[in-house]
Order: sequence, then C-alpha cells, then structure tokens
Amino acid sequence: MASNKEVTCGFCQGKGEVALNVGMRICSSCQGKGSISLSRHVKKCKKCGGTGKVGWRKCTVCKATGWTV
Repeated sequence: MASNKEVTCGFCQGKGEVALNVGMRICSSCQGKGSISLSRHVKKCKKCGGTGKVGWRKCTVCKATGWTV
C-alpha cells in the first residue's frame, strides 16, 4: 500500500533552496530587498529573482516547495 504523505525534502532540509559553492550573500542590485524601484514602478530584481540574496538556487529535488512525496 503506497503512501502519499508529504515529508520534508532531505536535499534542502525543507528550505526549498540550496547553497551554491560561493555561499549566500546579500544581492548587490537590490540591497537585499528583492525588488527595485523605478520611478513609480516596483519590479522584482532580476539578479536575485526577488529573494534578496545570491549564491542560492531553487531545489530541483522538491521543485522549491520544501516537501517531497
């Protein structure tokens, strides 16, 4: 009997992201805010993808959810 119970992803420990070899740093483009203000518009920072930090990537094992089945 198969179980469809979600469990914490063992690869990223439930964080949904994993560190690259360079380690985590504050994004220099948005100063860690995750967005950039342009005149009257606010846009998601392209360099960090809106996370405010660089040196991390989304976990491909759990597809960045932090959970696996």
